[in-house]
Amino acid sequence: MRRHPRIVSRAPHLPLPHGKVHAPSRGALPLHTLDWLILAIYLAAIVAAAVFLGRRAKDTGGFFLGARRMPAWAVVISIVATGQSAATFVGLPQASFDGDLTYLSTHLGEIIAAVLLAWFVIPLYYRLGIATPYELLERRLGSGARQGTSWAYLVGRIFSTGARVFIGAVPTSLVIFGNLNPSSIAISIWVLVALSTATTLVGGIRGVIWVDVVQAVVYIGAAVAMLCFLLARIPAPTGELLSALSAPAPDAPSKLRLISFSTDPAASFTLFTAVFCFSLLTIASHGADHDMVQRMLTCRSSRKAALSVLQGVLVRIPTVVLFLALGLLLHIYYLRPDLMGDAAPATPLITERGSERALTQFMLHEIPSGLTGLLIAGLFAAGLSSVNSSISAMSAAFVNDAYRKLRPARDDRHYLRVGRCAVLIAAALLGLFATLCIAWYDPTRQTLLDFALASMTFAYAGILGVFFTALCTKRGNARSALAALVVGFVVILLLQRPVFVWWTGLIPPLAATPDIPDDWRLGECTLAWPWHLPIGAACAAITCAIPRRSK
Repeated sequence: MRRHPRIVSRAPHLPLPHGKVHAPSRGALPLHTLDWLILAIYLAAIVAAAVFLGRRAKDTGGFFLGARRMPAWAVVISIVATGQSAATFVGLPQASFDGDLTYLSTHLGEIIAAVLLAWFVIPLYYRLGIATPYELLERRLGSGARQGTSWAYLVGRIFSTGARVFIGAVPTSLVIFGNLNPSSIAISIWVLVALSTATTLVGGIRGVIWVDVVQAVVYIGAAVAMLCFLLARIPAPTGELLSALSAPAPDAPSKLRLISFSTDPAASFTLFTAVFCFSLLTIASHGADHDMVQRMLTCRSSRKAALSVLQGVLVRIPTVVLFLALGLLLHIYYLRPDLMGDAAPATPLITERGSERALTQFMLHEIPSGLTGLLIAGLFAAGLSSVNSSISAMSAAFVNDAYRKLRPARDDRHYLRVGRCAVLIAAALLGLFATLCIAWYDPTRQTLLDFALASMTFAYAGILGVFFTALCTKRGNARSALAALVVGFVVILLLQRPVFVWWTGLIPPLAATPDIPDDWRLGECTLAWPWHLPIGAACAAITCAIPRRSK
């Protein structure tokens, strides 16, 4: 039975092409009692999982590594949950709502990277008995390289996870306040940060992994439920749906396209970015980022850790397909009234940032009470899954790679207390940066998915350059590693569109002149964010490899 809209009165809607409408802004959207009950049960479940399943964290080994006794299947699910944050729950449906399925092709690069990591890198970590990947750099390049890379990781994690907190706060703001006002999003950000911090403090990495398992079940279950409900609400047969998606409009590309062979450097998801860019992104995220490496190091053996990397990448593919399918069906539901007929939604899609609102608006207005609570719980689960893991990993990297060097020879309980304090500091920094993202994000220039992924490249460029130099050459030292980290960050910053246009306009040969058409200005070129990473990593690697390594 269709749910009645929760709006007492509405101003008339102005029809737009393809079913879009102007609609007045809505006020708060209260959930029904049953929805709140389900949300309360969900929150109680994740707190219980953190407390009871993570209660063995009595020392730093248990708090940061789970005493290396975590089952591989739980680590796999945690890897999937961490990699699929609110950017997946909200960003992937938006990507297919507005575009097609070409994001799936990026998994080719992820598989290539996972094989390399499982074969070479993860076994090396276990042979060396390290607690963070940056200990490897200390053995190859010196202690300065380890500390510098650890700090670069912390800065990069603030960027990338802060962006994901912001993305999770977008639908949360719609749920709590019914709008996307900056103040509403800011409050939603701190709600998510507070919930994530609480579960991380009580259980350490062990609690984080078990909470990730619970949250993965919740948000994937919510997505499956929403997919089934959409299929039941859309009256058109499957064949007609596929035809409509294959030819959404005259001369428009198919929304079912899986691989793009485009050579346009402005395209984010092509076969070329998958092979050359997303493979590097996965090597960085799963091999050099302590957020993911910390999970693998909790396995009992290097073989199980290596398998968890491969399985995590492969298991992620069906969930990506699931969320992309949601975006396609939401496109039909809201923008194709010719296919919906009498089943067209009672509450039309708000045009302002409509593709960002579609998923949440469907949950709030079209789903029966009770199921709405489950779906909102899934939304929170996706938003929290990457935040609590990042807070834990940032705490571990700070204590093991920075604080132990400053305060050596302290007892383990001291480092455990410092680790818990670091959790609070990391959470505060994530919340502050996520709040800054409210002003940074421009919905007219990029999708939420692009915004989330691009934020990862700032730190990854320098870290990748240093890791490749340490693993593949006999050059570099601590000073060149520190310089490489700075170079990688600066290169990525210079490639950001507003900064890129500004600095190229300052260089006479690149600026527009009567003899040089505007089309040939370097500043007028558009380079998609995936290409930023190989460019930044190459510059960082060259910088790091300048001096010979001292014996």
